[in-house]
Amino acid sequence: MFKLRTSTWKVLLLATVLVVGCGVMARAQVETGSITGLVEDPTGAVIPGAAVTLTNQATNVSSVFTTDTTGIFRFVNLIPGRYSVKVEAKGFKTLIYTDIEVSVGAVRRADARME
Repeated sequence: MFKLRTSTWKVLLLATVLVVGCGVMARAQVETGSITGLVEDPTGAVIPGAAVTLTNQATNVSSVFTTDTTGIFRFVNLIPGRYSVKVEAKGFKTLIYTDIEVSVGAVRRADARME
């Protein structure tokens, strides 16, 4: 049977603790949030293909997402701050939400019932 000296075990134990500790610390440093929502018509039917524009109100930087076949949109990895969401779909009025506060680790909802 293979025997390791006590000092070798200490080195292996220390290395294991460091690897596991670094992994936990990296996971704990999530510094973003997200905004998600469901786009529906007045009857509650989902609207796939709606254009959803997200704008950071401090920087005025925008990105556009198209709702999927279930009417869902998701903006992830957002830096904390205030955002606006504009939802546009053919045959419906444009809907705009402002001052949606995103904080670290938060998932904010911005569901849209179009008219």
